[in-house]
Amino acid sequence: MIRKGPLPHPKDFPNDFTRQKVPMSVLKVRTSNGKSERRGWLVFSPGKQSLYCLPCRLFSHTVGSQLQRSQSIMASKQGWCTEQKWKKLFDRLPQHENTSAHKNCYLAWRELERRLESDTGIDVMSRKEIMSETEKL
Repeated sequence: MIRKGPLPHPKDFPNDFTRQKVPMSVLKVRTSNGKSERRGWLVFSPGKQSLYCLPCRLFSHTVGSQLQRSQSIMASKQGWCTEQKWKKLFDRLPQHENTSAHKNCYLAWRELERRLESDTGIDVMSRKEIMSETEKL
């Protein structure tokens, strides 16, 4: 998942319980310089029919105990599903992405991506050591 990246968003999201469509504008954020960027951390699970914050879902349990206390629904097992109103995402996503918990998880996610790309993580070192030991036998 980390190496390949999240799945692209579906062309047609399911309707919420009020039969409203996902406002496609919530999938992007306007930066301070006025450009519109995709919220790359926001992923959709077709199986659960929910939106999630990928870095918070992956790292909120490991980055610190403070994060567990302030965990948002975007990091929960249920995520933001069709049982919530999609239009409420207009308020919730900016609130979520501005929390220190999200920022820390986002940095941990990007750091893991960087380490995987550069082969500098501890798992790479362990794998190299195992390969070296195997060659000696």
